[in-house]
Amino acid sequence: MLYMIVGFLLNTGLFWLVSHFFHWISFSSISSLLITAFLYTIILYFLRILLVNNVIVGMPLEILGLWLLSKVVSGFHIAGFWQLIITYIFIFVATFILIELARGGE
Repeated sequence: MLYMIVGFLLNTGLFWLVSHFFHWISFSSISSLLITAFLYTIILYFLRILLVNNVIVGMPLEILGLWLLSKVVSGFHIAGFWQLIITYIFIFVATFILIELARGGE
């Protein structure tokens, strides 16, 4: 449960950061940001359970999940396919760096 709460907070912060760095991703309101982060956290959680952290299979499914969220969540918009890929890579790398920093180099 703590994993999901931390993941939700991390995803919320990263989505907010990405939307301020890149003009191709936008949220019309704070509620669309929170809903997107919440649903993305659930997608990641279930993919990690099903795939046991298999990155090769998981990445395309996570990208597909992010694309589906941009179609389903009202107020969340990503301009195109390559922008989606760049956004995903940014979130993936930032998450990896933050997790490694939190672990303290174990």
